[in-house]
Amino acid sequence: MRPSWHKLFSDLFVNPVRTILVVLSITIGLFAVGMITTIHLIIQKDMAEGYAQIVPPNILISVTNIDEDMVKNLVKLDGIASSEGARKFSARIKNIEGDWVKTEITARKSFLSPEIIQLKLIEGSLELSEGEILIDQFKYENVLINEEHHVFIELPSGIIKEIYLAGKSQDQTIGFDTGGGGFFIAPIQGYILMETLPHLEQALTFNQIYLTVTPENGNFNQIQKIANNVLDFLDENEIGVVQTTVHESATHPNSIYVNAISALLLVLGFLIVFLSSFLIINTLSALMQQQIQQVGIMKSLGATKKQIVSLYMILIFFYGMIAFGVALPLSRISAFGMVSFVASRVNFEFLGNRFLLFPILILAVIALIIPQLAGAFPIQHGVRIKVTEALSGFLGQRSAIFGKLALNKLRISRPVLISIRNTFRNRTRLILTLITLTLGGSIFISTFNVQIALKNHTSKIGQYFLADVNLDFNQLYRISKVQNDLKSVDQIDVVEGWAFAPSQIILDNGQAGETVRLVGPPINSEMIKANLLKGRWMQIGDHNAIVLNEVFQTNFPNLDVGDTLQLRVNNEETEWVIIGFFQLAGKSTGYIAYTDFDSLAKMNKSFFHTRIFRIASKYKNLNIYQQKSLANEISTVLRQKGYHVLQVEAGLSLLESTTVGLDIITIFLFVMALLIAIVGSIGLMGAMSLNVIERTRELGVMRAIGASNFTILRSVLFEGLLVGELSWFLSIFLAIPMTKLLCDSLSIALFDAIGLFAFTWKGILIWLGVVTFLSIISSLLPAVNATRLTIREVLAYE
Repeated sequence: MRPSWHKLFSDLFVNPVRTILVVLSITIGLFAVGMITTIHLIIQKDMAEGYAQIVPPNILISVTNIDEDMVKNLVKLDGIASSEGARKFSARIKNIEGDWVKTEITARKSFLSPEIIQLKLIEGSLELSEGEILIDQFKYENVLINEEHHVFIELPSGIIKEIYLAGKSQDQTIGFDTGGGGFFIAPIQGYILMETLPHLEQALTFNQIYLTVTPENGNFNQIQKIANNVLDFLDENEIGVVQTTVHESATHPNSIYVNAISALLLVLGFLIVFLSSFLIINTLSALMQQQIQQVGIMKSLGATKKQIVSLYMILIFFYGMIAFGVALPLSRISAFGMVSFVASRVNFEFLGNRFLLFPILILAVIALIIPQLAGAFPIQHGVRIKVTEALSGFLGQRSAIFGKLALNKLRISRPVLISIRNTFRNRTRLILTLITLTLGGSIFISTFNVQIALKNHTSKIGQYFLADVNLDFNQLYRISKVQNDLKSVDQIDVVEGWAFAPSQIILDNGQAGETVRLVGPPINSEMIKANLLKGRWMQIGDHNAIVLNEVFQTNFPNLDVGDTLQLRVNNEETEWVIIGFFQLAGKSTGYIAYTDFDSLAKMNKSFFHTRIFRIASKYKNLNIYQQKSLANEISTVLRQKGYHVLQVEAGLSLLESTTVGLDIITIFLFVMALLIAIVGSIGLMGAMSLNVIERTRELGVMRAIGASNFTILRSVLFEGLLVGELSWFLSIFLAIPMTKLLCDSLSIALFDAIGLFAFTWKGILIWLGVVTFLSIISSLLPAVNATRLTIREVLAYE
């Protein structure tokens, strides 16, 4: 074997610890980049393509009643590609805790091959028979299923029916008509055939219309125009319209959350590429510094500059190839696993593992080009030095003026003084190490800050759900009667009747636009404290006053306080005065507007009556279990008095459901923080360990002149801690703009505005612990190995 190749393989295999450190440092950076790049590429693509494959409706219209022939006639209208009808109604289903909870059941002619909304079968069969039901996988585990595989449905009359459970399915359109947040607050979803409707006290007519448009009419404005033509047709035929929702075929109801994750990935991906590059540069610079003496030996034996440069470039190439081979499969497996996890939580279909060229190219560039660039400067610098300088081993390690003057005046022990001087001796190496660790630490701290910012925003959302119990009936009841009948429940303090109604924005051209959910609490309600962005809340004396959420500001920037807004409520055009804007949960909630109960009850023609009540306990700050106990007591009392109760739930349950989407982003941020902590940790361990390995001869000389093993270990430990704690200190300051960058990216994705920001000591303290622990471990392990060498072995080291 030629001496050059012998030298190459010797560097790779004779010192396995160093090889592992170098390869691991490169691998972890590649892994992070590969994982984030792969997730970013497939998560939005899978959501859009998987959603389009089920043929979602472009237009969903809720009506009072419509027959099949009328639904079929809608295909004759311009721009309509297909039409189908369904019937949707609410009932109660028994859950595994024995409680009766709300369920929404959709009846269709068939689920085997519908033209619109194709369910995905998870288990069982889509070929239903009369008297059978499918349950969606979302909240499926909450349903009580007996030994005969039956579920229990309570009908509006109070009769309980046992229905055979035919299987479990996935419906990606859940939340289609209520915005992204609608999926998480949606009740258990059931699916039956039209023939089963009479068994459940329902009429054999449709109240849902599903429409798709022709491909050339696929953008939102064209779909909206076609929807308005359909509404005119229904109005001419005296079909009462309750609500209309319009979507593009590839716009998944929960796309807002995936868009937010993608925005974070874009920022974090760029930062991790930057971090990984510095990690590789730092590692290889430290490696090449150790090779200076060997460069001198090779030059003394007649090696040319070109030969030496080629030798080390090939060595670096091998390091990069090994790292690439390890990082590529690991990053793919982790990325696909992460996308699968998000898909299961956000209700889209992960389309499976596949070959992706772009992440491979990115990793190849980082693995094969950046290491070469990182090693080029120290290699070129090494081959230009004189043989005597190279053999001395002290190239570029002159003491700084600070070390000569300031340190000498400090009353500190000689070993500590040596540690401080060693730390600042190679300033280039120190700067590279600090940049790598500071960047990694600041990103880690920032992810915790973003989590706290989301948590703070969740707390603000909680101010809209202050009721301890939410009560829904199947029919209207007089408010004063319900209040009187609930006086027997000692815990109750306040019972409020609220009004709700779907409506549609009337656009400037007179056509109906997006659906708006109107909410009407009493003016002096104690169950809501809005987070106002502009204007004011309702006051006594207001008439047709309305407060709009932030989605209006985003999509209708010209609207302002004092302007009027026209809405179609119960097929009547109404005019409202805008008195304020509030922030809820961003784009995911759709259009929501608050007005006073009396104004909305007038629109609903339900004076003094409602189906929706909000109840507060005398005792403050009830936990969810106490709220559930109160809800069960209320349900029992009302049933004994003959009320037809649809749903009684703990107030915190609704808040938890509303914020699940934000919780998913928080989980994702935690995973990213863990990943960045690993990248930073490996960087710290690699840098510290290589520093100690480089000083093996120096440590041996210290032992030869009388230093004890404990003195050497203490010196090395102090040096490692000094670098680690200095990087931690700098990370705190860099984390401020880093947090702002991440928060702004998330805010724009969720709210189309900048608003989130928080700073917490949690991430700072955790990173301090990580840095301290790893500084100790990465410094002591190679130092202990060095103390075990004999003086002869040390002086002959490399």
